[in-house]
Amino acid sequence: MKALTCITAFCIWHGLAAGGEAQFAAQPSAEKAGDRVKIAFAVAAPTDVEVAVLGADGKVVRHLAAGVLGAKNPPPEPLKAGLSQSLEWDLRDDFGKPAAVGPFKVRVRTGLGVKFGRTVSDSPYMLNDIRGLAADKDGNVYVVSQNFGYGSYYVQVFAPDGQYLRTVMPFPVSLARESVAEFSYWDEAGKRPVMKNFSDVYASCLPLDWRNSALQLACPSVEAGLVLVNFSQVLRLKADGGTWGQALAFSRLFGPERVWPGKKILNGKDSAGGELSVAAAPDGSTVYASGPHSKAGADGKPVNPDWPAGCVFSMKLEPKAQLEPAFTLDCGPAAVKAVDAKGNLWVHAPAKGELLAVAPDGKVLGRLPAKDVAAVAVSPDGGAVYVLSVTKQAYQRYAKKVEKHSGLPAPKLLATLDLGVQPGGGGQLVLSVRPGGTALWLGGIEQSGMRVGRGDLTCYADKGAELTPAVKIHEKDPEALGNHDCIAVDPRTEDVYINDDYSKVYRYGGLTGKRDSFANGKGKSPHFAATDLAVGPDGYLYVRSGTEYSGPFERWDRNLKPAPFPSGTHVLSKYIYSRFGAGYGEKGIGVGRDGRSYLTFMYDWTKYCTAGFGPDGKALKGKYLEGKVGRQGDAKAKENLSMGYPPELTSAVIGPVPKTNGGVRVDSKGDIYIGVAQVPKGYQPPALYAKDRGWAAMVGSVVRFGPEGGGWIRTDPKTGTVQEPPGQPPEGGKAMEMEAGHFVVGAKQVYTGIAPFSGTYGSGRTSIGKAWCDCRSARFDIDMYDRLYLPNCIDNSVSVLDNAGNLVLKFGGYANYDSQYVPAGAKGPAAPTAYVPLGWPIGAGVSEEHVYVCDQLNRNVVRADRTYAAEETCTVK
Repeated sequence: MKALTCITAFCIWHGLAAGGEAQFAAQPSAEKAGDRVKIAFAVAAPTDVEVAVLGADGKVVRHLAAGVLGAKNPPPEPLKAGLSQSLEWDLRDDFGKPAAVGPFKVRVRTGLGVKFGRTVSDSPYMLNDIRGLAADKDGNVYVVSQNFGYGSYYVQVFAPDGQYLRTVMPFPVSLARESVAEFSYWDEAGKRPVMKNFSDVYASCLPLDWRNSALQLACPSVEAGLVLVNFSQVLRLKADGGTWGQALAFSRLFGPERVWPGKKILNGKDSAGGELSVAAAPDGSTVYASGPHSKAGADGKPVNPDWPAGCVFSMKLEPKAQLEPAFTLDCGPAAVKAVDAKGNLWVHAPAKGELLAVAPDGKVLGRLPAKDVAAVAVSPDGGAVYVLSVTKQAYQRYAKKVEKHSGLPAPKLLATLDLGVQPGGGGQLVLSVRPGGTALWLGGIEQSGMRVGRGDLTCYADKGAELTPAVKIHEKDPEALGNHDCIAVDPRTEDVYINDDYSKVYRYGGLTGKRDSFANGKGKSPHFAATDLAVGPDGYLYVRSGTEYSGPFERWDRNLKPAPFPSGTHVLSKYIYSRFGAGYGEKGIGVGRDGRSYLTFMYDWTKYCTAGFGPDGKALKGKYLEGKVGRQGDAKAKENLSMGYPPELTSAVIGPVPKTNGGVRVDSKGDIYIGVAQVPKGYQPPALYAKDRGWAAMVGSVVRFGPEGGGWIRTDPKTGTVQEPPGQPPEGGKAMEMEAGHFVVGAKQVYTGIAPFSGTYGSGRTSIGKAWCDCRSARFDIDMYDRLYLPNCIDNSVSVLDNAGNLVLKFGGYANYDSQYVPAGAKGPAAPTAYVPLGWPIGAGVSEEHVYVCDQLNRNVVRADRTYAAEETCTVK
């Protein structure tokens, strides 16, 4: 047993092996000797090789061997140590059956590399929960949105006609190094930026406390910067995505503690509520805020005089500035909604049903009747004021409208836009003024974009007495997929299956990028109901089906029809106990060439195991957790006879498994691979990430077990990631020692360097039992040569390892969407990179000639096409 990292000295980062290092010293030969074929060749220098037997049609009959020659560790069998190789083929195919009639050829390739191929399932018109809108002098609109409702943040730019222009957050790779120092490290060896990680559940490169993540855009004009504010910090971005400087402390005034230095704390029992409301001056110099205020006592005065209702605070956007009270209005609770070009504030007074125009010194300059104000925009010349109101009618029913008023000193109603009754309670607006006319952009009116929903963005032309719809961004690509979580690839058809983090799975052609549609009884649907799946070597889909996070485990054919076992049923188990987390918390499915299938699930609440099913569809008898597996779900089975575990499912093949886990695969020998948020004892991260919080929190390993399985033992009672009672370490080196006093029984090998695994950001490793979440996990893959493909969101890469743990190739580097997206008619991306562009790789799937990488940050799948430094084919004589 060996604990191996994914670092070897001869790695070439971008996977472009030098031709001289990957040439043959002796050309391949293949001679038949009885019931065997003897194959021989030699390479000139240390390099990786793969050996395959091809049939008469040129397709691979047998994936015979792959590994690195001349590495620190000997290559996996049947390869041997050294640069000269001699191996045999037994005339059988990948499934142990006699190979079809020849003639046969042997192909030997060296120097595996990759190049950027294309994207699959991507759209520049994907908008989620819209957090703010801004406009520049050319009329372009900047859209701040948040994936999944509380996930990654984006700033996308659209032209006045709705055409997608660029993405400025996540930051472009074209910016100067110093401009993105707040967001990234610089990797000198790779000549590339590496995105910093400020969350372990979703990709976030914003240096803001993600636990106080109610991010708002405070400035409607981008010339002076995009001012982003959450409960505790302010960050000012340039229009190109760089920063003006470090994030500024916004005081803890609006944070959970609500502390104001020198003032009395506003505790919960004394608070009358009040949400954070912010607006920045158009010149970017000052941010204004309003928020929590004190209850009134019997005498009508605030219980806590330091927190009066109607107080407006201000803060200069400069280092060491403090948030201070600017003025207090005699209007009851107040909410700052906008700052106009003259520096006047527009403040909503809900108790009065008014919108007040207020000078910076607190003098009220004018007022207009307005209830339930959600957002305000003021024309640059002050001649018009636009007010979005959102009035709750019932649960998830809100009446929305926009009113256009003339400016100060005596506003009058000029136009009304009735937006109807909508399900979401929010809404954003910004005014776009340019020589061609004035337009009002409205976002998040029709749909909130929370979870897996789409956000809406509509441009309304100002025709004076009316506002008419001109452009609907969300209708340019109404079927764009936002969340990209689990990925599975069919290597025979190049079909790519993508799960949306819940129960919708989409299928795309990996070569064409086209999406399939499926019959659903009501017509055609772009998705089908499943929470996870794997494509077996037999070509069948092994599916955790249904719309709920707990449900059946089934086998289907490629047409999504039942694929029955000899028993007549296609259902392996009517019930699998899973959970809800960031999305649906499935942990992975793997299928071997012998037809055995495995999946990881809960045998009790947050207690995990991996169970197996034979080629007949019946549960395998495991050696672990006997009597504990298959118990959950019985109560539901009594209520609904269609649910429940098969009676023979009473044990685990691997168990217990740490609760923060993800991914299951099976190799050619039937060995089982499990991804977990643990590293071997003594593991040290690469130097660049020695102090990186993201690497410390999120990087884990893939553990290989034999077909007989194994499980974890925790020896420290304080560690809760394995929730069976603590035990003693096995004697005589019969287990592999991992971090925090964990031992793995039955482990053959550990491959470290996969991420992300969520749960402990900022508080240590998940293995110590302090995880607050185990929702997010990476998905790895294994090809037909038993090479592993490990995504790592921290350094924006995918590592390819041979089965002995030698690094074959590490490819990928940070890039935002513009380094992947090829507009219609263009020859390539707008911001090309010398490496495969990846944002936050979370999963990998492989076929014979391609590697598909699920990029959660850029909301797509990237296809990397294999290249080779040298290739020779010889006929079997």
